[in-house]
Amino acid sequence: MGPTGSPVVIGAIPVDQETAYSPALGYGWLSSSQTGFLDKSGFPKKGEIHHPLHILPPGKDLFCDGFEDARPIVFRADTPNGDYIVTVFLGRYQQRRHDLRVTINNSLAAENIDAWGDVWGSQGGTFIKSVKVPVAVKQGFIQVEVDYEPPQPDSWKEYTDNEPEDGRLWYLGENKSSIVGLRIRSKPDWPAEKRDATSPLQTILVSDAIAGHIDTPDETRIALLKSSLEKLYAIEEKSTAVLERTEVDERILTALQYLRMWGFSWANEKTGLNIYHRYWGAYELCNAVAPDDPLYPLSLLLRMRIAYWNGREGGWKHCYALANRHAIGLKAFYPEHPLVRMYSGESIREPYEKQVVSDHAPRWATLQREALERLRKVIHYWVERRQSENGELGGGWGDDVEILRSWTPLVLATNDKIARWGAKRIADGVYASGEIENGYSKSIGDVEHAAEPVSDTQPLMMAVQYGDPL
Repeated sequence: MGPTGSPVVIGAIPVDQETAYSPALGYGWLSSSQTGFLDKSGFPKKGEIHHPLHILPPGKDLFCDGFEDARPIVFRADTPNGDYIVTVFLGRYQQRRHDLRVTINNSLAAENIDAWGDVWGSQGGTFIKSVKVPVAVKQGFIQVEVDYEPPQPDSWKEYTDNEPEDGRLWYLGENKSSIVGLRIRSKPDWPAEKRDATSPLQTILVSDAIAGHIDTPDETRIALLKSSLEKLYAIEEKSTAVLERTEVDERILTALQYLRMWGFSWANEKTGLNIYHRYWGAYELCNAVAPDDPLYPLSLLLRMRIAYWNGREGGWKHCYALANRHAIGLKAFYPEHPLVRMYSGESIREPYEKQVVSDHAPRWATLQREALERLRKVIHYWVERRQSENGELGGGWGDDVEILRSWTPLVLATNDKIARWGAKRIADGVYASGEIENGYSKSIGDVEHAAEPVSDTQPLMMAVQYGDPL
């Protein structure tokens, strides 16, 4: 969808501003005043190559163009009766679109859709959002309506249509209904494929079901999805089922890989995208998984984590609400799983084997030892399983150094070798990163973040390695 002359993928039907619906044509706009647009993504070249929302190489970006209007946008496509998967792509690169709502055949498909990527990262998301839903057609057509709700400032997402004088509210500008693409596919008959033991999709579906289980390690998931994609690419007859399976596996694999890049500096350099673009890009990729897909539970798990992590980072209440919504969905699959219960707000006690040093030790001393041993376990996990060779933990140097505040008791009280080694790698790493110059933060920032690279690392190093000039 876009103005005349905008890019069209092979096999797609171009829809421009003149494509009005008629029974003879069989598809087109039922609304008449929408305006076409053609934007640039705004990402650097490297970012365009790696951004997970691109389904075509740069230069053939299907999300750069579309239509918008202050009133609802309505599109109709005549189809045979049957079951379909409808995907609606919303938003715009150069404008902030929010509180969008999608109705399909007079049934609400999605609401409260915020498509922006330039507002504070942990709150925001991506410029383009997708809504993917199964649709049962009984009247011979699919009618998609996109509109938006009027902005209503509240306690967690404050914005205004007017430029604020005091800067307290986000200025999102004038809102509009905005659509950049629509895809309609026949719904794959997965049960039929599962019953056919000779089908190439049989082993792929089983493999994906294992990858989608909550207890499967991420490394195993990635290996299974890569194997599934190799088999899918080798299938010559690209049926709807094969196309759907390939898209879902590609997107979930990319989402997993982007999550596991965390906030490491090498990931920023490799992709040209910061941690927020990668996380919310991964979140959006998971929206492409339908509820009856074997990877749907995994898509809920990933979205739950992303939303919760961003809620913790920025204090955004709507991120917690998103996380809770996905946790509720995941509970339908794993009602008693500790991870789901934990993300749902329950306190899950970590098992601890008490070490009896003395039968006469006072209770406070016993509890203090337990706290110290629990802290040791956490620190060892971060040093042995998460810390990179250059000392990073994956939260960005500005946040990684903060963790040393909680490591100090173990380092000073017990001289734990692993904790001390990990702390030294953080301190050495931030000095070697280019963040510090002549003993001070190289860049000018607020009083907290400008001080932390030195103030969070050097006091502890002075205590454990006094006099070491390095």
